[in-house]
Amino acid sequence: MQDPWSLATMVLVAVLVGACLPVLFQLFLALGATRRLIERVGPKLDGTLAELHETSRRLNRATTGFEDSAQRARAFLDATGDLGRSVQQIHRSLRPAVVLGSALGPAIAIAIKTLIERHAKREDGDSAEGAAAADGGADEQDPAATPNERTEQGGEP
Repeated sequence: MQDPWSLATMVLVAVLVGACLPVLFQLFLALGATRRLIERVGPKLDGTLAELHETSRRLNRATTGFEDSAQRARAFLDATGDLGRSVQQIHRSLRPAVVLGSALGPAIAIAIKTLIERHAKREDGDSAEGAAAADGGADEQDPAATPNERTEQGGEP
């Protein structure tokens, strides 16, 4: 018959096969359940991935728009800064003139007013002399008259 070692090997293989059958059966059931889960979730997962792709595309487009807006804002702010520096430089350049003008402005205004008043008096004086000459000197005041008499004649006391 057979050798005792071969008999022992066959018994050992039978025991191992018997022990592995329930494990293989559970593995078969688990793989079947996994396949059914994937079949059920697969379309939902495809839809979710499509939405995620669309969201990613929109975010990329929005980010590009933000980058463009940021570039335009940076250019605007640079231009504003340049304008501010120019205005500050003009302010520094004009400051001495403004200080001088504010110091001399009232004096110049008074000088101009005085010149205008003198010119107006001179014109009034010229027209009064011309009228007196045309009247033949009738409106001239008597130098020997008293101050009250001069006032009555329309002149200065």
